[in-house]
Amino acid sequence: MWANLLSFTLLALSFSAWSDAAITPAIYTDGHEFSNYLTAPWVLKSHPSSPKTVAFHPRLDLSQGEYAHLMPNPDAIPLHEYFPEDLHLQKVAADQAVLITTRRNTPISLENWTPWIEGNVEYQGLEGREKAKIRRWIKQYYVDGVEKREIRDRASAFIWSLKQAARPDTIWWAKSLVDKNSKNNEFIDLVAIGDYLKFYDTAEPDMSDAYIKKVTPKIIKTLSLDRELKPRRSALNIGQLMEYRDNQGFMRYKERMIVIIEDLLEGFPDKTDEEKQVILQDIYLIFGSTLAEARQKSIVFRDRSHLIFQRIDPNIELSAEKDYDRIKNELTSLANLKSKLHFWQRSS
Repeated sequence: MWANLLSFTLLALSFSAWSDAAITPAIYTDGHEFSNYLTAPWVLKSHPSSPKTVAFHPRLDLSQGEYAHLMPNPDAIPLHEYFPEDLHLQKVAADQAVLITTRRNTPISLENWTPWIEGNVEYQGLEGREKAKIRRWIKQYYVDGVEKREIRDRASAFIWSLKQAARPDTIWWAKSLVDKNSKNNEFIDLVAIGDYLKFYDTAEPDMSDAYIKKVTPKIIKTLSLDRELKPRRSALNIGQLMEYRDNQGFMRYKERMIVIIEDLLEGFPDKTDEEKQVILQDIYLIFGSTLAEARQKSIVFRDRSHLIFQRIDPNIELSAEKDYDRIKNELTSLANLKSKLHFWQRSS
């Protein structure tokens, strides 16, 4: 029986001012009751004692806007059905739900990895497939079918943090990268790009030709599309990645992205006009343009791509950082010149 196996205290705070909220403990010894709370389809008129107090209770009035963060996906599978006859996984999953709802853990970073690893012992003690199943339960409850973007983003960041806590590679990103790029969870994409470029290796990483060809499409996709796979309206803040330097003091982004650029430009003169346009578009993305901007800039050079290549052909005599800056400056100046010529032609 759950009453004999599970007794734990759930804490809940208000959505809007959780740090100032009164805390109401609610003791639950019945997993089915707790599971019903998580998927309750009904709306009953039973309010917490204070506007700043939210008690975990099946009779909570979920119709109130300030409690919207407690509204589940109406089609979510309850704990006792998702983990049938596995009381331990039900409890661990419920613990994660409490952490999400109370916002107790901010997204994982170099400064705050401890609570994710050492403070979540029961989850970390699970096997990989069990962890994955709990993450899937969280996703189908807090992300899939949930209308409010803030809820989805917070849960997605939580799921991502759980996965990163078990990563084999070093956590290299600082809390500042998370804080400055929290909108739409863009820090997740920046970390992904850093991982593709092996930021976790502060020495010179091994990036074979096969590896480069494997990750280049992933990098371009991440730069082009947001987490909903729609073209980004504003470019990712790649300037945040410039702050990370290798053992020799060089910017990891420039040092390692120049290898990607060199691979993109390989055999450039022999490509078709359409292929050249796509290559230039990808390079503009690497330098910080949106997909729309990169496409517009690359189209105007289709008829003169052979001349452009002479200006942006990688120079092995320069350092990686300097060559990155040189190619970027060349493309910027060429784009500006083309715009001026187009303006003069229209004005004449």
